[in-house]
Amino acid sequence: MKLLRIKAFQPFVCYRKPLSYGFWETFPLPPFSTIRGWVYTILEKNILDEDIPLSIGVVGVYENVVYDLQTLIKFDRKRTEKEKNGQKQIMLEGFNKAFSKSPTFIANMTNMHLRIYLKMSEKLMQEFQERILLLYAYPSLGRFEDLLRIDEVKVIEAQNQECDLLNNYQINYGIYINPKTAKDNGLSGSNFLIPFFFKEIENIRFFNNKEKVIYTDNGNITTGIYYFDEERDDIFNNKILIQLFGNSQEYE
Repeated sequence: MKLLRIKAFQPFVCYRKPLSYGFWETFPLPPFSTIRGWVYTILEKNILDEDIPLSIGVVGVYENVVYDLQTLIKFDRKRTEKEKNGQKQIMLEGFNKAFSKSPTFIANMTNMHLRIYLKMSEKLMQEFQERILLLYAYPSLGRFEDLLRIDEVKVIEAQNQECDLLNNYQINYGIYINPKTAKDNGLSGSNFLIPFFFKEIENIRFFNNKEKVIYTDNGNITTGIYYFDEERDDIFNNKILIQLFGNSQEYE
């Protein structure tokens, strides 16, 4: 199976979980919606007008989680005199909204090494390779300040292999895996509903498509047939298990 593999590095990153306020939590790997939006940006496609058949797999290794205290400025609702508690609100004229600011703890991961796998048409793979290093002087993934160093963009041929008790595979990096893969192999981890794409209605984004995944960074694959990336390096010194999520079935 042909896939586009992106090797990348982020020195400091937060993949914010939805609805986390006061304390911004982070996903352990970039969510699919973030990667999908990035792919559309690179390809200069309108994510609202065109649904590109695309599947995504991602694995990663990070060094640490650190906590940053920031003052966030945001739009807030207009409050009553009782709710103001003696504080004056700065109103945004014409929108009936107010500016507010509050201290917020943010979880950030340091030294994140990523391998992102994209399954889409060969034409789009080629376009992505041609555009990725030309579009931005400083690419980012996640927030604008989460700079992304692109180390390699390459089309690879993933190898289909069977695992059993004698030929098992040890996971030693972070990965989103299919719940069925986890169940078949007795793997445990953190359960997530990861947003994949959204619809925009009256300028509000509704993430009505989510993928059920299990995040794990340790475990043995002892049964089943899976795709692997055979290449090894100093960071990923073993072949990499590839678990794809999305809607690229027409390319199979």
